[in-house]
Amino acid sequence: THTVSCQANAIWPSVSCPAVDCMALAVPNAVTVAPNTKYPSVGVVTCNTGYTANGPSRNVSCLTTGKWESFTCAPVDCMALVVPNGISVVPNTKYPSFGVVTCNTGYTANGPSRNVSCLTTGKWESFTCAPVDCMALVVPNGISVVPNTKYPSFGVVTCNTGYTANGPSRNVSCLTTGKWESFTCAPVDCGHGLTVGQ
Repeated sequence: THTVSCQANAIWPSVSCPAVDCMALAVPNAVTVAPNTKYPSVGVVTCNTGYTANGPSRNVSCLTTGKWESFTCAPVDCMALVVPNGISVVPNTKYPSFGVVTCNTGYTANGPSRNVSCLTTGKWESFTCAPVDCMALVVPNGISVVPNTKYPSFGVVTCNTGYTANGPSRNVSCLTTGKWESFTCAPVDCGHGLTVGQ
């Protein structure tokens, strides 16, 4: 508000009311375009990759208060990190954070643990914990039937004729170490030496 007095020459002095200036438009984690910063101009805000504000861009008005309309670009949230057959520790689920995944015993992912990043898309980096593979079950002097070589499967071993292993057949488990449970087919023991009569 300005007070204006009539001058001695009976003419009102010239009065101007400049538009309020909102100054530079600055929004953290965003690119802003505001060619004019004076009321009632409009600027455009585009959130950086990995940040969101209910859409990729938005018009923001210079208000009569001399401030820009409130606008924030928040990091995308990747939510909970769930890895089947693994345990994840995630201190923060928002971009650009990361979680650490440790595969359960018997499962592997090219090492015991790994950092998994929250991506700009709001999804976690792809990560899997695959069961360890015990490969082929080979038992000398025995025949093995193995429908699946991955933990926690099992194979069935039948010793050849003339060989035994505390019974005619046995289930052998694929262990968490990626090795088959120990199993041998030993020659049948005929007892004491053979006595031939004369």
